[in-house]
Amino acid sequence: MFGAELLFAFIWFLKQPFYWWPVTRTVFPERLPKDDVLPAIDVFLCTTDPKKEPTFEVMNTVISAMSLDYPADKLSIYLSDDGAASVTLYGIKEAWVFATWWLPFCKKYNVKTVCPRAYFKQPEPVHEPESMEASRRSEFIDDRNIVQDKYEVFKSRVQSKSGTGEIDGGFKTSAQDHSSFVQLRVSAMFSNSHYILVLDCDMYCNDSKSARQAMCFYLDPKISPTLGWVQYPQTYYNVNENDIYDSRMRFL
Repeated sequence: MFGAELLFAFIWFLKQPFYWWPVTRTVFPERLPKDDVLPAIDVFLCTTDPKKEPTFEVMNTVISAMSLDYPADKLSIYLSDDGAASVTLYGIKEAWVFATWWLPFCKKYNVKTVCPRAYFKQPEPVHEPESMEASRRSEFIDDRNIVQDKYEVFKSRVQSKSGTGEIDGGFKTSAQDHSSFVQLRVSAMFSNSHYILVLDCDMYCNDSKSARQAMCFYLDPKISPTLGWVQYPQTYYNVNENDIYDSRMRFL
């Protein structure tokens, strides 16, 4: 026990300089090259157990990644379901249907909170984009109500499925009885793009321009040769009761 206390005290001591000299970095996405020359990005999300990682929350993460302010032809989203739950496949299909309404809405009104679950939790006045003309306000409210109705349908359809991760009428397979058509990819290349964005399935992109902000570091000729990755701190102000990583923001 005494050794453990010494170890934690040593770790605490190492962390203090970061609080004494905080580092603030500023980016200028408007200085990036044009969209047609921006590098491609592959977004990877992983999930395993729909009981511990609810499918609806995972789909909100997927949709928030799809809504990033980045050229659509250079942004690919990959969801890895290690648990092979049929409800995850069902959820991604429903997410695609809802995204056909959500993405145009975000683009049309320059929505900053691109995660639908977080967006519709906000008070309604916050929904309105800044400096909106009065003539467009009624149009915005109508569009928002339509999208919110689609969101409620999407939410109810995904959450109504069994929490076991299986859907009635789905395919039943085993190690002995499975489809004979199996596609495997054996390659030394991990990604099809130059850059990879890794997201936890229970988080979401809270800034639609985060991909462009990261590119400001990667495309900076002064630091890019020695830059390995750009990481957003996994600390938050509004952590809910399900936080298992002690990620609450406690320091300024």
